[in-house]
Amino acid sequence: MGTNMPAKRGPAIDWINQRLDMWTANAAAIGLDPTDVATLTALTGTAKTARTHAQTLRNNAKSGTVAWYAAADEAMDKARDLILEIKSFAASSDDPQVYVLADVSPRSAQGETPAPDVPSVIRAELLDQGRVRLTWKGKGPRGTFYIVKRRLPGESTFTVIATVTDKVFTDESLPYGVDKVVYAIDAQQTDKLVYGPEKNVQLGVGNNQQGQQGAA
Repeated sequence: MGTNMPAKRGPAIDWINQRLDMWTANAAAIGLDPTDVATLTALTGTAKTARTHAQTLRNNAKSGTVAWYAAADEAMDKARDLILEIKSFAASSDDPQVYVLADVSPRSAQGETPAPDVPSVIRAELLDQGRVRLTWKGKGPRGTFYIVKRRLPGESTFTVIATVTDKVFTDESLPYGVDKVVYAIDAQQTDKLVYGPEKNVQLGVGNNQQGQQGAA
């Protein structure tokens, strides 16, 4: 006994494709017009091509996002280094005009600004299209930002994928087919860097979940 056609597009197209040869060969015996079966064959072929194209676009978009994050992070890291140099120069020269010309905030007096809290209670929500929404808790003085890092299977070190000021980030650049990932959230305020814990996230087979609401 056969099965009913699935409701979701991908499984439905696969289900149809598995039966086209039988429907073509047995059209008269099962009450179908061969012309209609030929039309369905063409429509299914178009759908399969469109699905492949859509997946290619998604993969390219993810690759583009990874490249954007990497380029932005590199620029931001360099900017932070230069800001520290500006503040060091301002301190050694004792010239407040340095901050005016650079348009940056003066260095806080030693001990004046506390270090940020260690990021905690990291939660991961699996969204559609293989995206992961991260949230966490933690307090910090004004100017605190968070460094989101990711380690994929087979990688020995973390890669910085974003720096954010809010305690939420959605990872839209996971490679297709990854079934698990490890994140880490660090907090930084000027030269005060606080390392956060790791968060293991199980994505499911094939990283093709549709709106799942849980994570390991």
